[in-house]
Amino acid sequence: MEDYSRAIADFSKSIDISASSLSYNSRAYCYMLGPKDYVKAIADLDQAIGINCKDADSYYMRGNCHLLIKNYAEAIQDYNMAETLQFADIFNLYLQRATCYSAIKDLDNAIAQADRAIEIKPNDASIFNNRGWWHLEKGNYAKALSDINRAIELDPNSERSANWWDSRGWYFYKTSEIQRAIQDLSKALEINPNIDAAYEIYCHRAQCFLAVHEYTKALPDLDRALQLNSAYAEAYYYRGQCYMALNQIEKARSDFQSCISSSNDATLTEKARLEIGDLK
Repeated sequence: MEDYSRAIADFSKSIDISASSLSYNSRAYCYMLGPKDYVKAIADLDQAIGINCKDADSYYMRGNCHLLIKNYAEAIQDYNMAETLQFADIFNLYLQRATCYSAIKDLDNAIAQADRAIEIKPNDASIFNNRGWWHLEKGNYAKALSDINRAIELDPNSERSANWWDSRGWYFYKTSEIQRAIQDLSKALEINPNIDAAYEIYCHRAQCFLAVHEYTKALPDLDRALQLNSAYAEAYYYRGQCYMALNQIEKARSDFQSCISSSNDATLTEKARLEIGDLK
């Protein structure tokens, strides 16, 4: 962090002496990687673009900043401009733009971006997995399975492949093949128990156990999910369901209340409220 602070100070002096697109761009880069101050980075990139409106790199960097602070519409606009200006790393531009479309639930455009990325790198497992997940969200189960299977075929055992096994596990859950779902989700955790999304995978497996009424197996997974992410509203909700099924009413009530206080999802919040209303 200290090195970035020094670099920011040096670029600031350079800007004071003679501002240029490169100096603003470079300071923005430091803000992004050091203090992760994306607002200041955007301000610098605004200046860089004001000086040189034909610099594709500045638009791409600004798009990344907007993506990181969830300004998805602004990010898409910047990625579009970077593409128009023939940004060199078009593969990653497609990936970033797909992420934006996915975040705003425009899954058709997310899939279209993935199609274009696959044309460039047809052996990249991660983009097959992402496209498969988006097909799964749309209910295109055959296409989802085909893409996720391709991701597993391309990369079955690396640490990041835990994501593909999780995706296929969730596919099997959605298609009511619960034992196959549990196998794949367990495989994901076996391959990479420290994956960033481990709390979600534990919750996914718990939902499988819930589906077959194995509440005492679901509870440890939900406990682990909440150890990894104490603000994970869905884990509180499903643990509340477990406790309700086991007639542990006050624990269920507490978890449903924690779900409500942790959730930004109106649908999940309403479901938790209804569950509380059903408690005796």
